[in-house]
Amino acid sequence: MTNNYILNIFNNQKNFFESNATLNIKNRKLILKQLKIALKKNYKEITAALKKDLNKSEQEVFITEYVIVMNEIKYMIKKLSSFSHKKKVSKSMTTMFSKSYTIAKPKGVCLISVPWNYPFQLALVPLIDAIASGNTAIVFLPHQTQFINKTITNILGSVFKDEHVICINKDLVPYENLFDVKYDFVFFTGSYNVGKIIAQQCANTLTPYTLELGGKNPTIITKDANLNLAAKRIARAKWFNAGQTCVAPDFVVIESSVYEQFIGLMKIYIDKFYAKLLGSDKYPKIISEEHFNRISGYFDDKNIIYGGKIDRNTLTIAPTMISAEFNSSCMKEEIFGPILPIIQIEDLVTLKDSLKPFNESLALYIFCKSKEHIANITNNFSSGAVCINDALMHISNHHLPFGGVGKSGIGSYHGKTGFNTFSNTVSYLKTSTTFDSCLFYPPWSKIKTAIIKMFTK
Repeated sequence: MTNNYILNIFNNQKNFFESNATLNIKNRKLILKQLKIALKKNYKEITAALKKDLNKSEQEVFITEYVIVMNEIKYMIKKLSSFSHKKKVSKSMTTMFSKSYTIAKPKGVCLISVPWNYPFQLALVPLIDAIASGNTAIVFLPHQTQFINKTITNILGSVFKDEHVICINKDLVPYENLFDVKYDFVFFTGSYNVGKIIAQQCANTLTPYTLELGGKNPTIITKDANLNLAAKRIARAKWFNAGQTCVAPDFVVIESSVYEQFIGLMKIYIDKFYAKLLGSDKYPKIISEEHFNRISGYFDDKNIIYGGKIDRNTLTIAPTMISAEFNSSCMKEEIFGPILPIIQIEDLVTLKDSLKPFNESLALYIFCKSKEHIANITNNFSSGAVCINDALMHISNHHLPFGGVGKSGIGSYHGKTGFNTFSNTVSYLKTSTTFDSCLFYPPWSKIKTAIIKMFTK
């Protein structure tokens, strides 16, 4: 039975979109500016809500969520006019008396499904891209983050009419009814397993979609790497949001000759970055007891290298390094928590075969000075992004597309790529009426064919 609530929302947004109310570029800029003002006005409410839901500190909220959203909206406001203008394209021999160009047109009613780990950033960034492109949007918020859900709903409700943008959740529309309507585009961020279900639902109605999933992002450290810098940057990237980050380093593979030195440096930076946080209320918690049990099950007294402290009352797990092999239980699924498996290898010769099960990750991190080694690794591994001598930081550049490949996702967004993702690029051909060649009309003759061949040599 169709859910009437989602049907009414969809019909209202469809009618609003088909009235061409979202087409005007000036109006798109204006409403993005209004959203920007509302986000600034509600900064304290945003940080307070994420504190309640995930125990994120204000500093972490600002760096990993708020500033990324604000950079995206400022960039869209600045570039929207140029993105929206028709783009001339080159002519071919057969269209030499025509004008060829493309225009980006909005897709229509978009469903944006949001995960719980970065609920503010991963709701607002795709929404900004969708609105800049001229769409309407139904934002499906995660049930695990009730406080930021309310804040997001209030902010968007103060800027947009419901027929333009509306927030819903599973209490209003159960999962089984979410696809009772045919959206014009679906943007999903979440797990691989749920992503497969979304893809199946979209396939039933040939609805286009983008999937932003996850994966076991390998981090490769060679013996010629700057180990101090590698330890410092991995320690930062791994434990943002207590490791509950889809692009966090999932495991480290390191040459045995530099293993002990690397572990020593990691211990230093773990203590430097997180010791005080663990003694305060600024260290993020695991989202649920279910996830807490799953993550804490990856380690015991036998495989802990460093860390391992847990607190079931606060659902916190300290930054922890564990020893592992490629076939260890912790390597069978994305960890999505503050556990970092460390795998030693004797050299890079067998790395290609060892990494095969983890191919098509969301990101690949390589700490290495040798151009040859870097080329060998990247040429034999597929990932949505590659960071060399860094980790995670590629997501902070909105000029870089963000997305996965294969198992880690389909499609990408951020910046210009995000505008394109929520747009249909329409090809236009405008032909002159003052000249009309007979070459391309029947009846065909040897002379016509000879002339055409002459021009196509």
